[in-house]
Amino acid sequence: MKYGEFQIAVIELAQTGVRISVANVVATLRIEPAKAEQWLDEMARSGHLDLELDEEVGAIFYRVPGLTLQQ
Repeated sequence: MKYGEFQIAVIELAQTGVRISVANVVATLRIEPAKAEQWLDEMARSGHLDLELDEEVGAIFYRVPGLTLQQ
């Protein structure tokens, strides 16, 4: 999978209502955890994702700014 394909797949996954995390991306896209983390962080640095810390579960989640979820 190339980075551009990854970006589209992550946004499509987010649109289904799944919380975007490294684990959810790895399970869905079947890529290596280190690569998923690297690319998610790259998307966050470039402004395509926002970081969200869930202190209850102690995990980092990503959110797509401006995304309207399917109903």
